[in-house]
Amino acid sequence: MQFWVSTISGSFLLLLAAFEVFSSVLHPRAVTGPMTSIVNKSIHVLLRSRLGRIRRIAVAAGPLLVLAQILVWAGLLLFGASLIFWPQLGGGITAAGEQLPDTSFSTAVYFAGFNLTTLGIGDLVPKTAAMQWITVGVAGLGFSFFTLVLTYVMSIYSTLVGRNRIADEIHYRTGGTGESTEYLKEYLGDDKASLLNQDLFKLSSDLAVLLESHHFYPALHYFRFGESHYAMSRMLRFCFETSTCLRALVNIGCADWLISREPTNRITYASHKLLSDTLRYFVRFGTDNRHDEAMNPDEIAMHAKQAGLEFDTQRFSSEYRRLKSEWSNDLESLRACIGEQIT
Repeated sequence: MQFWVSTISGSFLLLLAAFEVFSSVLHPRAVTGPMTSIVNKSIHVLLRSRLGRIRRIAVAAGPLLVLAQILVWAGLLLFGASLIFWPQLGGGITAAGEQLPDTSFSTAVYFAGFNLTTLGIGDLVPKTAAMQWITVGVAGLGFSFFTLVLTYVMSIYSTLVGRNRIADEIHYRTGGTGESTEYLKEYLGDDKASLLNQDLFKLSSDLAVLLESHHFYPALHYFRFGESHYAMSRMLRFCFETSTCLRALVNIGCADWLISREPTNRITYASHKLLSDTLRYFVRFGTDNRHDEAMNPDEIAMHAKQAGLEFDTQRFSSEYRRLKSEWSNDLESLRACIGEQIT
């Protein structure tokens, strides 16, 4: 009875571990494994607690999540293989010499461990054909696990490099303020239309890649950095304000000839999706202590008129605020997650 309980339990844990790794690495947009979900929710609880307000803990949340996931997957593999090998000690698995092997569970863990890591120490050897094939299978499973984990980690950190590159670009284009006003005032003129649309297409393309990567690997939502300009809330505010301002100008019939609708609509769509996904995964990104960065439509109107665009400032302000209402509450919720208020 003990033989079958141990073998069936071990097989179940191995299958569960394989499913967890497969769903997170090879098909992450499918179904998240139950153990991975528990890890994610645990990190979420940590971030929403008082400990999550401590800067060092919050910045370490992303790496901690990835490390916890890997340890849970490895633990399932090791414990499952150990349960399969345990009842075989002294029979299907024997010592290399003439002495009988220790039949304790710790010995089974030892045997499973050096097979999963493909060390091949050789002081314990499988004797029966079934155990020989199972040992080879466990070793192959261990090798695949380490390969997939390496791929998973590299994919996450390569995407983080891309995300930070976009944040750095926004930081540079706005003179370090993150305000769309600083960005747009350089483009509001007849001779800058092509440059503006070219830049908007590039930004919309970058956001589409960012959206897909975060949807593909939800763990990315848990990464934040100490520098304020890497904050997702700051990046999203810039994108929302830029697209909202340009859409408002087009809607009042002011700049149809200047602004292409497609990139602004793509920026709006990608920003909305990124914001909703971020809120779904309840993550706090880097802190951004600016409370006065909300764009003033009157200031944009002033710069636009200086560039030669004539329009009704009141109509523009009204249309801007109407469009802003589509995202301002959700963005405020995201900012509130890190203890900030939007003014």
